[in-house]
Amino acid sequence: MSFLFDRGVDAFLPTLVTTDLEALHRSLAVIETVMGSGFSSTEAEILGVHLEGPFLHPDRRGAHPEQFLQDFTKDNVVKVVQHFAPIVRLITVAPELDQTGEAIVLLQKMGIKISIGHTTCNLVQAQRAYDRQISMVTHLFNAMPGLHHRDPGIVGFALTSDFFCGLIADGIHVHPKIIDMVYRLKPDRLFLVSDALSPLGLPAGEYPWDERRMIVKDGTCRLTDGTLAGTSLDIMSGVINLVKWQICSLSKAIELVTINPWRALGISPRQTALLGWYKKDDDTIGFHRVAQGGVY
Repeated sequence: MSFLFDRGVDAFLPTLVTTDLEALHRSLAVIETVMGSGFSSTEAEILGVHLEGPFLHPDRRGAHPEQFLQDFTKDNVVKVVQHFAPIVRLITVAPELDQTGEAIVLLQKMGIKISIGHTTCNLVQAQRAYDRQISMVTHLFNAMPGLHHRDPGIVGFALTSDFFCGLIADGIHVHPKIIDMVYRLKPDRLFLVSDALSPLGLPAGEYPWDERRMIVKDGTCRLTDGTLAGTSLDIMSGVINLVKWQICSLSKAIELVTINPWRALGISPRQTALLGWYKKDDDTIGFHRVAQGGVY
């Protein structure tokens, strides 16, 4: 947690990806224990867990192992979440897989926020998800059908509704010009996600990831078959990129990793540490912690 705190993170949702249930529940138990022990003033706080899977569409699974995906049913929700509902804050699902809406209702009764991702959702299905009180997309454009002028789909619906939209701002997952477009359309309902995997902060190379291997190069993580899996960049890299690409000012970019994520999760702004920003000799941006007790 100190590692993330030193990189500007005060609070976060660790993401658990699709895996076998036994491994998932072991990870949830570890996080539950860590959350119960509290956090020091120099550690990033875990607010809860983000489950990315296992209720994802096989055709848009990305790097998620197909053998561990599950049908999106009430029974499987109970099986996956078990008694960990109090610490599961967010779950990414493909809502079109729950045609009756019963699994979605159950997750909402558990107090778990639902976001759309790894989906084949069309426009009608996106509207249906919205009618069922879902209004967030995990990583817009990635692992979903693209925007087409005659078939707007989930992307078109998200851009023209009050959806909150997450974006990966590494310049690879989404082109900077597209990020610029999304920012112009909905600056108050856009937030950045790092999509960072375990090699965060490590040099380029090959690293283990569950039973597989990933290749890290230029801040991007790929499976050995070339499938995009995530990044090795921290969230502040996204802030710096937005300023470098002249998409918005530094103060506005900071809102995309502070105010907007809180609002997307339905949480009121809270106490945090203050960051001081400065321009380095090479004209890049750096930051350092200057005080405790600021407010987003």
